[in-house]
Amino acid sequence: MTSIALPNVRTAVRDYRTPVVDGLFLATVATVTMAKIQWEVAGTLSFSDVITAAFLAAFAWSRIERGDGWMPRAAAVTATFFAAFLLVYFIGFFNLETSQALGQWAKGMFKFVLHFG
Repeated sequence: MTSIALPNVRTAVRDYRTPVVDGLFLATVATVTMAKIQWEVAGTLSFSDVITAAFLAAFAWSRIERGDGWMPRAAAVTATFFAAFLLVYFIGFFNLETSQALGQWAKGMFKFVLHFG
């Protein structure tokens, strides 16, 4: 019995995690689950929204920086549901009758995109 010896090829797995992205992710999870900390600047701005936006920006920057365009199947399914819900949310725009309703719709749209991201 003969066998062919194949070289042990190990793919180099580089760790792309950055402390900034990891820290912002943990801060986002911690602040979203805690009590509301809010500022009254141009409306109500919550601390968790600021941290979530910072995390999404840092995460997107790290993905762009390393040229990673790969998306897992679960993320693709989530993006499909996001698009479907976004379509429904945009259809609701045409039922607005007051400026207060428009303000609430815009605030809800911002939070929807931010937290779905």
